[in-house]
Amino acid sequence: MSKEKIGVILTKRVTWIVVAVLVILAVVALIICVITAEVETPAPTEVDRSTEQVTIQPIETEIQTEETHPSEEVTEPSTEPTQETAPATVPIVTPTLPMPTTPPKTVIKLPYTIPGTTLVIQKVANYTGIYLEDGSNSDVTDVAMMLLYNTGSEAIEFADLVLHYDDKTLEFKVSALPAGAKIAVQELNGQSCAFGDLTSCGIDIATTPVMELSENKVNVVDNGNNTLTVTNLTDQDIPTVRIFYKYYLEDEDAYIGGITFNAAIYDLKAGESMVLMPKRFASKGSRIIMVRIYDTVA
Repeated sequence: MSKEKIGVILTKRVTWIVVAVLVILAVVALIICVITAEVETPAPTEVDRSTEQVTIQPIETEIQTEETHPSEEVTEPSTEPTQETAPATVPIVTPTLPMPTTPPKTVIKLPYTIPGTTLVIQKVANYTGIYLEDGSNSDVTDVAMMLLYNTGSEAIEFADLVLHYDDKTLEFKVSALPAGAKIAVQELNGQSCAFGDLTSCGIDIATTPVMELSENKVNVVDNGNNTLTVTNLTDQDIPTVRIFYKYYLEDEDAYIGGITFNAAIYDLKAGESMVLMPKRFASKGSRIIMVRIYDTVA
């Protein structure tokens, strides 16, 4: 392309640009005129004071009314520290716990089978008569006595019973009670019956399959006069023969007293017989419970 054509083209383009700028300037001027005409403030209107009492206060007056009048007392801001209000205290509510309940009282009614044993407490009542449990045979009045029944097939070697009542505790000791037998036991400390309810019963007990009588070695005969004849049935000397007995009431079919008495014969020769007079044995009121042979003096 020649330089002449290029020059012509550039000249046309510059001309167009100049025209566009002039058009834009004209449009801007027109817009400014329109805006100026719209915001021009109209002339104030005259108010007829004879008909209306309306006073149009200048803007300056309105501003003046907001200022503090010189005669008014101006309150200075307090320089004292502001007392803070304590936060509201939330009351602590302690939960109400239910009152502990007392378990219902256990009351034992008689007859009563002592758990874990074959013993049945049939009755507890006051007794007046001879006291046997300490071996004194003294006269007593209103001492508690318990009627106990061994319903099992084994003998009771010993049994220590503690009966707890509302107002007192009673103790009883039993020894050498045959299987299927009854016994009347006096209170160990000579106490009378309780007035309250029986609430519990404790026991320490030992049993044995049989009460040994050693019938193949010795023969024991009640002579009917409160004496016993003991015969050695063997061909050897026996160092000790010990006989255990208890009081017994035929009419009641029961042993009397938890205590068991005993008497011994020493150095019983082979085939020999000896008469024994036990201190507390009564032919019509005692029964032999057990006979034991010892290889030593015992």
